[in-house]
Amino acid sequence: MKKSVKLSFSILALLLAGALVAAVLLDWVPADSPTAEETAIEVPYPETTALLAQVAGQEETDEMLLAELASGYYTPDDPLVVVNPYDISPLTALILFQTEDACRVSIHIPGADAQTSLDYTFDGYTTDHIIPVYGLYADTENQVTLTLTPKNGAAATVTVPVETEALTSRYDFLHIITSMEQPDEYEAGFNISYESVLFLGGIAAFDADGVPRWHLAIPDASFYVQNYHYHNHYLIGVDYGKKQRYLLECDPLGRIYQITATYDSSFHHDVTVYTDHTVLIPHNSINQPTIEDTIVELDLSTGEVTHVMDLRDVLQSTRGISNASNDVFHLNAIVAIDGSTDILLSLRAQSYLVRMSWPDGEIRWIAGSDENSLPMFDKYYLTPTGEDYEPFYRQHAPCILSSSDVANGIFDILLFDNGWTRDQYDSTVTEDTLYSRMVEFRIDETAGTITQIRQYGQEFGRALYAYVQGDANELINGNWLGAFDVSVGTDTVPFAPAYVEINANNELVWMMQITSFSNIDGDTHFEEYRAERSILYSDASGDLQIGATPVIFISDTIREALDLNEERGMGIEGYRVPSGHFSEAEREPEMGGFKEYHDRKGVRRL
Repeated sequence: MKKSVKLSFSILALLLAGALVAAVLLDWVPADSPTAEETAIEVPYPETTALLAQVAGQEETDEMLLAELASGYYTPDDPLVVVNPYDISPLTALILFQTEDACRVSIHIPGADAQTSLDYTFDGYTTDHIIPVYGLYADTENQVTLTLTPKNGAAATVTVPVETEALTSRYDFLHIITSMEQPDEYEAGFNISYESVLFLGGIAAFDADGVPRWHLAIPDASFYVQNYHYHNHYLIGVDYGKKQRYLLECDPLGRIYQITATYDSSFHHDVTVYTDHTVLIPHNSINQPTIEDTIVELDLSTGEVTHVMDLRDVLQSTRGISNASNDVFHLNAIVAIDGSTDILLSLRAQSYLVRMSWPDGEIRWIAGSDENSLPMFDKYYLTPTGEDYEPFYRQHAPCILSSSDVANGIFDILLFDNGWTRDQYDSTVTEDTLYSRMVEFRIDETAGTITQIRQYGQEFGRALYAYVQGDANELINGNWLGAFDVSVGTDTVPFAPAYVEINANNELVWMMQITSFSNIDGDTHFEEYRAERSILYSDASGDLQIGATPVIFISDTIREALDLNEERGMGIEGYRVPSGHFSEAEREPEMGGFKEYHDRKGVRRL
């Protein structure tokens, strides 16, 4: 009978966090006599302290994993299985073993059908295997299949049981309905929900049946600031305030590769990979009466802010069409334009798309209404053409489609047109007939025109009307994936997001709607800002960098407050936090420490 080990590091993480907090308290002594307010704060920057404790636990876990792998104890028929290794991603695991011959590994995570199953082949051949397992079912003994293929010889297949625990009870409040209309056209992967973090306490991914298959529980993660395309890792924003605003680079396991402090004001809406090592992030201005009007470029290789742009210095802020006097632009998306240093901005409060140079801010063109525009901006406005053209209002999530010919000035742009305020500008639309849509426009820069190509959503009226939020994406197979944060408008169900995949003929491929009901007073409801289709696996899945020290850039203020000085390992290139401790009896690699403890005590829980 195959034996595997299921590990939970929950208690370990708490012990590590407690140990680190204790160390901070013992070491932190202000140079000057503390004020009454200062003495009332027992732990300075507790959120940062907890984040560093997570990294400490991660490093100790990595150390143990490598020791176990080197012990020679684990084989494909008798592997080490570590469920939720970093304690924040309960539907993931690691499978560790060695083989005599170098092998390439393929993995199959079974689902209910082809659309809910995952298959992935890792690059390269090796004898030491640390296999990440993503997309497990909760509260289930998942039968994961591994196929080992040597360079010479026949492939062998083993089945590894991986048992998971139940997810948070918050999932019990969700009611999910799905419809698979054209299974052969469904783009493979799970549906990542950005805003799920507010209701579920973690970023969630649902399969085609609406079943949760991934849950990443990063405390205070921002549903706005997420990006899943940074060197095949994820960028997740966390905003604790008081100089504690960070971008976390991590993977589906929750393993953290880098923590970088951002500009000292609240970020919002987006984080865009601009170059190989820089990102653009919408921020609020510092000590200014307006919000959501600043762009910050952050160099992740140095932790330095390299450019800051205040949009009020570039664009007209006096058109008077915003719904809030302190929210003139409401920058909600930045798109890097390939082959250029330019960027595309979505300004929701202006119902604008703007192409401009970065970081100079030279305007190339503006797509949108020229209502109340100053004459100096007239030359930038694109001219609408075609009988089907309809303006977009309060839009979100523009993306440049693969059919574009950017080098020759042809942009095919897909965006989510929320349609809020459409009835104020279009006399044929009333409050009862408002609609939202995914819509494609073609922009010809040479001709200075914008033409509507196709849309999906208008025909359904208020059934898919999402006035606040929404998303539109082009999938790998060319289909569109939309997230309509449908406005229901009742106290019980204010919003009920609908996720829609359509093909090139505007035919429905798949649909899911999530409705949340909660009996907790003052509770939030499930809503959606953006959605992403992903198989979770990528080229980075074969290079987990187990044992590598995360790079951490934090402010001097916090470094000094927590006594993270050069003597304790803090340097500009990164900082290795103090480790937790394991007893020597539990760390004997020559005995296979995990397995030895398991054999003596049963399932090992630290």
